[in-house]
Amino acid sequence: MSTVYRRRWRPDDDRFRLGYGWDEKIAEQEPSATTRALVGDGVFFDSRNYHSIAPCGPGRRVTLSFFLGITLSGRAVVWS
Repeated sequence: MSTVYRRRWRPDDDRFRLGYGWDEKIAEQEPSATTRALVGDGVFFDSRNYHSIAPCGPGRRVTLSFFLGITLSGRAVVWS
């Protein structure tokens, strides 16, 4: 299950840092969207927003991360 919050990092947020991630309390009062992807599904979201991924249960979860942008000419570009 994936949850994306309508909140981006702010300078005062560093007090919520837990090693590599963040205390979920930082965004718990923010509007959010949650989805449960099935095998073969893709979930696209703006990774600048706080987000969390719950364990998927038995088995293996494979992720692919990349950046997607639109140029001033309207062309979509992908990079990593």
